[in-house]
Amino acid sequence: MRSAFPKNTSPDKEIIWNNHNIIIDGKAPFYKSWLEKKNILRVEDPLDNIGNFLPFNLFFEKFHLETPFTLYLSLINSVPTPWKLAIKRTPLHMAENENNTTNISTNRVYSTMLKKVFLPPMAERKIIRYGFTQDNIHRVYQRPFQIKSDINTTLFQYKIIHNTLPTKVSLFKAKICDDDIFPQCLADRHSLDHMFLCCQLTLSFWDLFQTWWTSKTKENVTLTESMILYRIFDNREHLYSLNYSLLIAKYPIYSSCLQEKKLCFDSFLTLLNQYTMGNCCSR
Repeated sequence: MRSAFPKNTSPDKEIIWNNHNIIIDGKAPFYKSWLEKKNILRVEDPLDNIGNFLPFNLFFEKFHLETPFTLYLSLINSVPTPWKLAIKRTPLHMAENENNTTNISTNRVYSTMLKKVFLPPMAERKIIRYGFTQDNIHRVYQRPFQIKSDINTTLFQYKIIHNTLPTKVSLFKAKICDDDIFPQCLADRHSLDHMFLCCQLTLSFWDLFQTWWTSKTKENVTLTESMILYRIFDNREHLYSLNYSLLIAKYPIYSSCLQEKKLCFDSFLTLLNQYTMGNCCSR
């Protein structure tokens, strides 16, 4: 059983690495730099004094470890829930809880507000609405850091995931622009969803993309909203190339809105060729 542990052993003493009970994407993780540089070995190492996993900012302050928050989030989410409950019931952590009833601290207030192990990112509700679950949502968060390209591409996808890519909706709220109308069709507000998913001009663009992809790979693809916004997670033959092409395809959609120019599929092909040639030359 995945969540089982020896009766005479508290789960906070369990070694994190290569532990068959702690699984990420079907594998037991091992972050070599965490162990060798910061001596992070057991489940108890990233815990606070009342048995909660440290929020990422406090984890960083404690260990001074440069790592994506998504990596940390996926690790603590992979620790079995029965373990987390058992840790909080251990005499040490129960005593800490009792002793702290009259000693309010920032950590205590923060932990009480969370009510869970970790504060979910603000965009989580939207991601779940597109079909992901608490068990696989970390794969979406990891996506930007798996892109073998320049930092701008990584940040672009990161902002899409976290719903922080500037649009006229957000700029209008900040009183930076005069209206929030989508400049391509003038039919709706300029939100991320309308820009990438709903506008008729964008839908025609994605139809051309599907036709282009099939002509190049002989592989049929039917794009869904989740695939466009986040990524494709199946096991098709050209998975990385397709995800990469989808990411690059979102650039001309966004840039045409910023510049208030006509959306053109050829601009995607030109951009993809530039990125492909650039990656080849940098190897």
